Amino acid sequence: MRNSLKCLAVMALFAIIIPPVQAAGLDPYYDTLAEYNRIKPKQNPQWETANRTLKSKVHDNKNKVIGDLQDIVVSENGSIDSLNVDLNRLQLGEINLNYNELNVTASPRSYALGYDDDRIADIYPEILASIGTAAGEGAAGISIENLIRSEVKADDGRRIGKVEDVMFSANGDRVTALLVRVNYKTIRGESVAIPFSSVEYRPKGSRYEVLLADQQADTILEFADEM
Repeated sequence: MRNSLKCLAVMALFAIIIPPVQAAGLDPYYDTLAEYNRIKPKQNPQWETANRTLKSKVHDNKNKVIGDLQDIVVSENGSIDSLNVDLNRLQLGEINLNYNELNVTASPRSYALGYDDDRIADIYPEILASIGTAAGEGAAGISIENLIRSEVKADDGRRIGKVEDVMFSANGDRVTALLVRVNYKTIRGESVAIPFSSVEYRPKGSRYEVLLADQQADTILEFADEM
């Protein structure tokens, strides 16, 4: 009897001094945030920032520089749709290049097209025509250049923060994460990486509105508050 009372007393003591498990282990999204932020996002060797990626050179298939990257357009799952490139070395100007149709290969700080410079010059009119057709069909994607500094909101209208950066895979072949600078009530300036494909993107003026489900927003705020 005395031992039983001691056991109950110890259990009661632990119940007081040990806080209950919050989202960690119970909320899969919290666990995902923990994994994405295990290493500071901008120091993660598996990722590259948008700022550095957008400074990439564009080569032909013989490794000759043919232009400078201006922007990258991606789909909501993070795959690259097109590259906005200034083909200044070919004196052809700025153009959107379809990533798959031109067999683009990504590597750190570089994108290589699947054709040599002469062939690219030859098919330039066809590329322009295809851009016009796509625009007529209402094709659209997410501009990385315009996404940075866009507002991040919950479905219920709460303003959570802004997009601080966009994280690419190390070789630049897709977008992996969105880096959100959280500013909400007492949480000021915490940077949280979230899965790029876990949110909704809506055009708003020259930028976007990044929408979170209310539960997602709650989890991000809890995670940021505990950083």
